[in-house]
Amino acid sequence: MSLVAAVSLGGALLVHAPAAVAGERHDLPVDEVVDVLLDEGRDRLLVLPGAGSEEVLVTDLTGASTGTVALPDAVSAIADEERGWYWVALGESHAIASVDAETLEVLDVFDVVVDPEQWGTSCPDDLGLVEGRIAFTSYCEDHGSAEYVRVLDPGTGEVTGGGRVRGRGLVGPPASAPAGSELARSVWTYGWSNWVRVEIDSETGEPTTLVGSDANMSQMAISPDGTVLAGNRGVRLDPLTMERLEPYQLPLSHPDDDFEGLDVAFGPDGRTVFTAWSIFPVETVQTVPAGSLVAGRSYDLFDEPINRWRNADALAVGETDGYVVSRGRGGPRLDVLSPGEDATLTLGRPEKSYPYGATATIPVTLDARSEHRTLDTWVASYGGGYRTGAEVEVAEDGTGTVSVRLKSRSSLLVGYDAVDTSESDRDTVNLWVRPRLTLEFPKAKGTRRPTYAAGSNARIAVEVKGRPACVRLHVDQRIAGRWKRIHRSDCEPPRRKHVSTTLRWKPSLAGAKLRVRATSAKDRFWAAERTKKQQVRFR
Repeated sequence: MSLVAAVSLGGALLVHAPAAVAGERHDLPVDEVVDVLLDEGRDRLLVLPGAGSEEVLVTDLTGASTGTVALPDAVSAIADEERGWYWVALGESHAIASVDAETLEVLDVFDVVVDPEQWGTSCPDDLGLVEGRIAFTSYCEDHGSAEYVRVLDPGTGEVTGGGRVRGRGLVGPPASAPAGSELARSVWTYGWSNWVRVEIDSETGEPTTLVGSDANMSQMAISPDGTVLAGNRGVRLDPLTMERLEPYQLPLSHPDDDFEGLDVAFGPDGRTVFTAWSIFPVETVQTVPAGSLVAGRSYDLFDEPINRWRNADALAVGETDGYVVSRGRGGPRLDVLSPGEDATLTLGRPEKSYPYGATATIPVTLDARSEHRTLDTWVASYGGGYRTGAEVEVAEDGTGTVSVRLKSRSSLLVGYDAVDTSESDRDTVNLWVRPRLTLEFPKAKGTRRPTYAAGSNARIAVEVKGRPACVRLHVDQRIAGRWKRIHRSDCEPPRRKHVSTTLRWKPSLAGAKLRVRATSAKDRFWAAERTKKQQVRFR
């Protein structure tokens, strides 16, 4: 399947983000879609309806119809930038057509049936542009094709490769491959639980299998620089060399062999992988961020609001947006996705600090094209890892609040849809917490103004919630109309959540006005705190 280069995504947090709904949506006036060709430079999509169709649908980038091209049985297409043409495979019509990319005029139709008694019917399927020639695989609805890789020379109309290389699907070299290089002469095909690199002879056009690997897949894509090849069964090659192909697993949600209609595309960074897969009842487009082993952003394709199933059929990705065609009970539909540019999210300024156990309420502002208004939260205690918090819904105008209960200094991270792309769709604030200090007066009588017996020492304590570095107790006495500090304990770490001190009796304290306060010092983990002043006395 023809795929055009994609949007570049950055690195991911090690969290899997929930699915988001897509942005622009438009129903397509066709019964079926088997492939799409994206031409962003001309604001155009070619929508290919497959076997039994009479014409190719042409739309703008929102999916609105702008015309048709009279080509029957169109199943796939690729762009030929050097000639300014499109190549379209006309499967059951046993032909490949060339189309002027500016005027959409059909320039020529090449019959690709050669020696039908030997090969059977020849229905071109996937296409690849190899040094001016068109490599293709074939697959007919009646399975009459032997599924060989063949090559069309547009200059002579000759088709080569009969019976030499077998293959079900095909991906050609990237457009950036240096002319005359081994990469420019190579295509990749798959089938029968393996896939192989095939080299096309520059002079004869004959394909030759050179290297293969055991990997069960269907649909493949190659990165723009030709170093990475990915297939829809979760197999990725990194790096891709001409001599050796080493597969490993991509972090897809369900990387097994039961996928239906799964497609795959690359971003221009050569590492970000986009996949579209369909397993009832979940139909999703998903990304694997650049260089990451963690699945990134994903998009639901459900019919809203009743969440009826849809199957993803075709995927193409451009410079800023992705385009996925899916089918459901209402027919085919185009969804336009905008990974990395979905939203701008900002959090309001928090208070300087919050008391232990308090709930911090932080204003949030979301600016997003999508109607999706769910935010995801993560909270990390200072020095610890992030833990997933509750989802938060914001209003239609994009305003809301995010709340988190605090028992230590924390970082609050809020993300929109995913946190695997740009800085704009997430924001973080640091929240300082003060310990909770509660004065206690053991063996004192009364609560409004605790009173100790004359001649006895006064034990004063403070209960500490949280773990500040240390807590200190202060005692002042009213002397000659002024408060004077008469006692200050050492700043001690709380043991068993308490710190205490002893005020020793002396006659001058009898009937005197006294007041007590507890304080904690600021450290790396806790803000400073102090209690209200509490009056005490001796009889």
